[in-house]
Amino acid sequence: GGANINALRKECKGADVDVDKDTGVIKIFSDDDETKEVIVKAIEKIVAENQTTFVEVEKNVIGAIFGEVGKEMRNSIIDGMGVNIGIDPSDSKINLRGTVEKITEAAKVLEEFIADNFTSEFDVSPDDEALLFHGGSDSLLNRIEADHDVKANFRKQRHVLAIRGREENVNTAVEAVSKFFNGGDGFGVEKLKVPEGVLGIVIGKGGSNISKLEKDYEGINIHVHRNSNYLSIRGPVEKVNECRVDIITLMATSRVTELVPLSPGQHEILAQPDIMKKITNDINVNVTLSDASLKIRGVSTDVADTKAILMEHLTGEYEASIILEPSQFSKVSAAVRDPSHFERIRKATNA
Repeated sequence: GGANINALRKECKGADVDVDKDTGVIKIFSDDDETKEVIVKAIEKIVAENQTTFVEVEKNVIGAIFGEVGKEMRNSIIDGMGVNIGIDPSDSKINLRGTVEKITEAAKVLEEFIADNFTSEFDVSPDDEALLFHGGSDSLLNRIEADHDVKANFRKQRHVLAIRGREENVNTAVEAVSKFFNGGDGFGVEKLKVPEGVLGIVIGKGGSNISKLEKDYEGINIHVHRNSNYLSIRGPVEKVNECRVDIITLMATSRVTELVPLSPGQHEILAQPDIMKKITNDINVNVTLSDASLKIRGVSTDVADTKAILMEHLTGEYEASIILEPSQFSKVSAAVRDPSHFERIRKATNA
C-alpha cells in the first residue's frame, strides 16, 4: 500500500519509487544498483504478504464470524497466521489478505467454521415464546440443542429462533421445532381462544382441570397463554382432537357473567324502549341495565355474541375473532408481511 511505498522512499534515500495508479506498474529510480536491489526485494516481500482471496458466506453467518462465537477462529487467523480478515461491501464474501500459503490455510479454517455454523431462523409467535423456555432444564431450547448438536438462540426483538450448527443438524432441528409448534407426522397442535370469563373454569382451581385433561388424554400437554387467553394442546393427533372437543364443550356449556361499562350517552341509548330486546333477539341470555354498566349472563358463546352485537349498536363496529389452526397461523403470519393482502380484504368488505 501507499504507507509501505512511502516507508521505502524514506529508507532508501536518493532513490524514488513511483506507482502508476492505472496500471499498477512500479518504477524505481536510483543510480545505485544495490539500492535498486534492496527496493525490489522489499516490494516483492510486500506483494507476497498481501495476496488476497475470499470465502463466500451467507449473511446470517456474518454475525457469528465477527461476534463472540468467532473470536477464537479470528484470533487463530489474525494472530496465528498473520492474515488480515474483513467483510466485503456486498456482505457475501469474507476477504483474506496475507501470503498465499497462509491465506490458503486461513480459508480452510474459515470454511470449516462456516460449515459448523450454518444458521437457520424459525418465526415464533409472541404467544408461543414462553414455550421455548418452559420446563427449565428440559425446555424445548435445551432439548433441541442436546438432541441435534446445535446451538439455539431466541432473538426476542425479531421473534425468531436462530439455530446454528452443521447444516444437516440444523435442518433436522428446524423440522423438530416446526413439528412442535405446527404439528405434523402424527403430532397434533391445536390453539383455542378462551373467553376471559371461562378461563378460570377451564383451568380449574390450582390448574386442576388442566391436570385432569392431561391425565385423561395420554401424551397431551396443555399450555395456557396468560397474556392472550389462548391455550394450546399438543400431543398425538387423535388425543389432541378429543381433548379439544372436551374443552370446547366445557366452554360452550359454562355459564358466565360479563360486565360491560357504559358512558351516560350509551346508557341513554340502551334505555330506549325495545332496544335491549332488539339486541338480544333470540339469544338466550339475561341482561341487566344499570346506570354505569350492562351485565350479561348466559352460556359463554351467547354472552360473546350478545356483547359483539351490543358494541356494534353503540359504536357502529362489529368485532369478532377467528381461531386459526397452527398451520393456518403460519400462512397468515407470512401473508401479513405483504400488506396488499389485507388491503384487498378491506376494499372488498369495507372493514
